[in-house]
This record gives sequence, structure tokens and C-alpha cells, in this order.
Amino acid sequence: MITRIISIVFLLVAAYLGYYLVNSVKSVIDEEVYITKTEANIIEKLKLIRDTEVAYQLVHGKYTSDWDSLISFLDSGTIYITERREEIIPKEYGTEEIIVHIDTVGNMSAKEYVFTEMYLLLASDTGVIQSMNFKVGDQITKNFQLYTLLTPAKLFKVRSQYEGEVTELYVGPNTKVNKGDNIAEMFRHKYPMNTNISRLAYIPGTEKKFDIFADKINRSGVWIDVFEVKDVNPVNPERRKNNNEKALRVGSRTDVTIAGNWE
Repeated sequence: MITRIISIVFLLVAAYLGYYLVNSVKSVIDEEVYITKTEANIIEKLKLIRDTEVAYQLVHGKYTSDWDSLISFLDSGTIYITERREEIIPKEYGTEEIIVHIDTVGNMSAKEYVFTEMYLLLASDTGVIQSMNFKVGDQITKNFQLYTLLTPAKLFKVRSQYEGEVTELYVGPNTKVNKGDNIAEMFRHKYPMNTNISRLAYIPGTEKKFDIFADKINRSGVWIDVFEVKDVNPVNPERRKNNNEKALRVGSRTDVTIAGNWE
């Protein structure tokens, strides 16, 4: 009887230890998944802030450390699209005067400028386009077969390296193209258009704001604009060491860079 009781006790202890070990491993895995997901959201927000700062600097000639100004700019600001052209005027004794003209050719909202990305599809080689598998308005995914191109060497099936919507088409079937010629223009949304701009300053999942800094630093006698945006509440214990030394951030207070420290 005693032996049986001892066996039952050992069995219960073994079951408890097994449950404890499994639960401990699961907790560690759940914590790692939580950290990875949270940091991915923070990085995406830092990228959006970086792109907004770059656009702000394009318009105002400097970065800003004022969240209200940055949010207002992203919400209702305007980006003017300019074109640079040079006029060469012959002068006496064989000299020339060059006059640079900056013309405004259009404008777009700051949000559209920051949230979307335009790019060109270029001919991968010189040859004749045999068939086109897309048109204006189509949504293209990565690895989608765009067109077939006949070159002196072989017939190529060209696939997309990007994803987005086709906005312009410059060629068609039986068109001869040279390597690098424009085939089409596409755009994609870098960030969800329904992003709550008023929450730009807040670290995802919290009511705490990112630390933001903007100023000028002197490099070899030249004053250069810099900015830094940093997570003040890292979820990753490794990033909290040494007073949040490795906390996720973009830009720098001391270096001329707009890179993130995760890149």
C-alpha cells in the first residue's frame, strides 16, 4: 500500500514538473513573439516619422522636434514639385553665363508624398516586347510575369520585383526598347492610408511619446541638420541595459544619418 502511495506521489510530482517545464518554455516563446511583434510595430512607426521629418525638412529647410508641427504638416501640409533647368547665355570673349531656373510644376499633399512611393519599371534588356500582361490600374504583386522580351540571345519572361498599382504605361506589344527604357510607372502605399496621424508621436501600444530631437551640428565648419527619434520604453530587456543604450531609434544627435539602428 505504501509503495503504491509513493508511486502515485512520484507520478503527481513528475506530472507537475512536466507541466511546469512546458509552461515555462511556452512563456519564453510567447514573450519572444510579443517582443518581435511589438518591435516590428515600433520600427514601422519610426520609419513613418523619419519619412515625415525628411519631407518636413524639404519644405521648411530644417527638421523639427515639435510634435504638433510635425503632425500638422503631415495632416495638412503641401509638397511643391519643382523642376530645375539651366539657361546658358553667351557673353563676350567666349564666356558664358549660366542661369538656373527652378519651376514649380505641381504639388501634392504631404500625406500623399510620405505615404506613397512612385517608381519606374525599366526594360531589363534591349529587344522587342512580345506581350504585355498588365494595364493601367492593375495591382501588381512581386514575381508577377509582366511581359515577354525577345532579345537576339533569347526570349525573356520578365517578372516584377515590386508590388503596387500601375499608373502609366509607356510601351506596348511589338515595341522595340533599349535596356533601361521606361516600361511603366507604378506606385504603392508604404503605410496604411487609414493611419491615425494624431497618434504619430506615441509609441505603439502605449500612451508614452517617442523622444524627439532636432538641431544643427557642425561638421568641418558646415552646419548640418540632424534629428533623432527614440523609443523611451523598450520592451526588450536587452535594449534597456545601460540606460536604454540600444533602444530602437532613427537618426542621430551626433552623426549625419537618418538610418535606424535596426538597419
